[in-house]
Amino acid sequence: DAGGIVTVPGGTYDETATINKSLTLTGSGSITGGVVIAADDVTVDGLSLSGEPSQKSTVIFVDGSTVRNNVTISNCTIDGESTGKYAFYGSNALTGDLSFDGNTIQNISTWYVIDNTGSGTADNALDNVVFSNNTLVNVTGSIVFRGMVTDPMTSATINNNIANYSGTLTDFWAFVEVDNSEHVEAVGNEVHGLQGLEGSV
Repeated sequence: DAGGIVTVPGGTYDETATINKSLTLTGSGSITGGVVIAADDVTVDGLSLSGEPSQKSTVIFVDGSTVRNNVTISNCTIDGESTGKYAFYGSNALTGDLSFDGNTIQNISTWYVIDNTGSGTADNALDNVVFSNNTLVNVTGSIVFRGMVTDPMTSATINNNIANYSGTLTDFWAFVEVDNSEHVEAVGNEVHGLQGLEGSV
C-alpha cells in the first residue's frame, strides 16, 4: 500500500524496479535493471543498483510525465558500470526535498553524475537539497542541483562527502554545482584524483 515499506532481500534481481506509489524500497538486494521513480514521497535505501531503465541511460530515472515531490536515496551502492550512464537523472520534474545520504556512487564515466534538471533551467521548485556522507569512486562527472530563479531553494547542504575522480579538469566543470539557493552549506568535503584540484572544501 502507499506509504508502506517494501523489503528486497539479499539476491540479484535482473529487472527494473518501477516505484509508482509513495513508499520505501529497502533491503540488501541487488537490482540490475535500474530504478524508475514515478510517484511522490519515495525512498530507496540500502540496495545495490546498476543497469538502466529503458527511458534513459541512467541508473535512477525520475519519470517526468508529472511533477514528483520528495525523493530520498540513502545507503545505496549506485554503479554506472563505466558504460556512460548517469547515476541519477531528475527529468526537470522534482519539487520538495531531494536527499542523497550515505551512498557509494561508482564507475560513472560521463560528464555528470547527478542532475535534477537535465542541464537546463529548473522548471519546478526544489525546497531543500541534501548531499551528505556519500563516497564517489572512479567518476568523471559533476553533481548538479538547480533551483528556480523565481523560486529558489531554501537550502542546499553538501557535507562530508569524499570524491575520488578518475579524470582530469577537462572532463567536468565542478565537483558540486548549486544554483539558486538561499542558503548553501558545504563542510568537510574531500576531492581527490584531479590534476590541479586536490583538497578539502
